[in-house]
Amino acid sequence: MIWLVLAHAASVDVVVAAPQEARVHAETLWEGESRSADFVFDEGLHRATLEGERVRRLRVHLEVDDIQRDFDEPILLEEDRLSYALIDGRLRRVALAAPPQQAEQKQTRRLVAMFGWTALVMLTVIALARR
Repeated sequence: MIWLVLAHAASVDVVVAAPQEARVHAETLWEGESRSADFVFDEGLHRATLEGERVRRLRVHLEVDDIQRDFDEPILLEEDRLSYALIDGRLRRVALAAPPQQAEQKQTRRLVAMFGWTALVMLTVIALARR
């Protein structure tokens, strides 16, 4: 669920990186009016758009399956995007939500690059030590 209290945005996109089978739901209280937002799974992410009067802060209560978490977000623009990810069984605020498979691929690439650089440095040190 997402509860809005005194926010500053006309349109807020909420994006959650979670498995496709995850149940993501949001309800809003915008200017005293209760609203419900349905998330749509698209390109590996759950997406919903919330619209209402301009607000300055957004209190977010987000539920993904049985996992819940409260967030208090400043809204700085008329159109803003709030991104969250389900990481290790916990909901976290992220700068940019990425589908779980894409995030794993990035981690794998970083790990391979790290080992590659380590091997290159070690070979350079060994070559210099033999001179």
